[in-house]
Amino acid sequence: MKIICNRIAKFKDNLITPAGAAAWVEAKIAKSDRSREPVDPHTLRAAARVYADYQRALREANAADFGDLLLWPTLAMRKDDAYRARWASRFDWLAADEYQDVNFAQYSWLKSFAAEHGRVFCVGDDDQAIYGWRGSDIEYIRRFHQDFPSAEQVRLEENFRSTGHILAAANAVIARDKKRLGKTLYTRKEAATE
Repeated sequence: MKIICNRIAKFKDNLITPAGAAAWVEAKIAKSDRSREPVDPHTLRAAARVYADYQRALREANAADFGDLLLWPTLAMRKDDAYRARWASRFDWLAADEYQDVNFAQYSWLKSFAAEHGRVFCVGDDDQAIYGWRGSDIEYIRRFHQDFPSAEQVRLEENFRSTGHILAAANAVIARDKKRLGKTLYTRKEAATE
């Protein structure tokens, strides 16, 4: 049951509705057959079937789950420019924290709101992206300047918690990622003495 729940959450994170889930699943299975990427077709198909029933039960109970809070408003904003403009005009600025961990639904929602004015304040660190297994995509922060070309980037490189020795090790590890945005962590904190 937990696997099905997780799959339904991922459908919502990717803005896939119950009506589109079966087609998406079949396309994913076909792609995996070509690329030899392992997928579990039985679980994917079961999740697509259960998804429609689950949404029906939520609707009958006048309820929503966490994924619905982004799925339905984002789809509405993408389909109806007047609806999007009406809601987006209520906000002068948008703020997003932990931007390195946004998923497709969160990214789409933010882009929809910022479409007119582009005034977005995001905080994130591509070196700290840890939720890829949950659907986040590090590429959203890495292409932030392409999506919001007038944005100013401020690198926060001074670390107030760790010693230089620890930061040297961290810098050595993160430097191996050739796609990273780049920064060099430093500290003024003295090494601990025994």
